[in-house]
Amino acid sequence: ITLLDNAENCPNVIILESGKKVTLDLNGHDVSFAKDKYIKITHGNLNITGKGTIYESEPDLGPIIMKGSAADVADYSVVTVGKDVTLRGWAALFIDQNNKSENYGITANVYGTLEGKKDVSGSNGLALYVNGLITASTGNVPKITLDGATLTCESGIGMYLAGYADTTMKNCTVTSSSEGSTGIEIRAGKLDITDCVISGGAGKYEQ
Repeated sequence: ITLLDNAENCPNVIILESGKKVTLDLNGHDVSFAKDKYIKITHGNLNITGKGTIYESEPDLGPIIMKGSAADVADYSVVTVGKDVTLRGWAALFIDQNNKSENYGITANVYGTLEGKKDVSGSNGLALYVNGLITASTGNVPKITLDGATLTCESGIGMYLAGYADTTMKNCTVTSSSEGSTGIEIRAGKLDITDCVISGGAGKYEQ
């Protein structure tokens, strides 16, 4: 799919139980979603290329939400964010649970930019979020690769790895700029960092 113009206030786009492989070439254009609408991937492969931004017009969830399989399978839900692509929302990339702790076969490859924004109620945003209810720690657990990516969050946590995922990042920049914010918070899973710059907001650490 190649965009020929901006797409505004879009409804939900759902790649559901299909296993389809879709390439979306933004082609210099942007895609905005109406409130509480987004791209949901629960079984499929989405490759986003070209230059442009996919964003929530009213940040509340995220422009792309991924869910995995209850069965231990590989490459069940796959997203690739190209180097000239920007995702913007409350959680720019949202790896969500599927009502089970097992959430297998999620693969997220990020080469572009993730921007977290405050939601409509004023709650702090996240550039990358892994739902804390994802707990399976063996098998085809969520695999996240960030290579040359830029993650920013105006208020909140740059990367919030609450649930279990295997995350590798290299040559990335993660910045959360508000007072007392955090560049990365990890509560489960594995995180491998190489040649990255990670910064949070100013503030004094207290034990």
